[in-house]
Amino acid sequence: MTRQLGFLAGLAALVLLWSLAARETLPAVLPGPLAVLEALCSLFADTGFWRDAFLPSLARAAAGLALALAAGCRSVFLLGAGGLSPPSLALCACC
Repeated sequence: MTRQLGFLAGLAALVLLWSLAARETLPAVLPGPLAVLEALCSLFADTGFWRDAFLPSLARAAAGLALALAAGCRSVFLLGAGGLSPPSLALCACC
């Protein structure tokens, strides 16, 4: 419980410092927390964001992860031919 209070106090202090710093600068340079929250809410409410930006980015990230997993499994098999014991081949979940 004390740890959670410490986290919340630190988060509140960070938002307070952000708000104070935003007052001293131009909004284009450092917008305040409320302006960022409003922009974030309007962005999440826009279906074009999900369709045109988020989902294609998520698909690219998933494709990269799949390629990395395939390359990792392939290298485990190649290293296995060099004398690795069978239990070490179990590190690759897809094989």
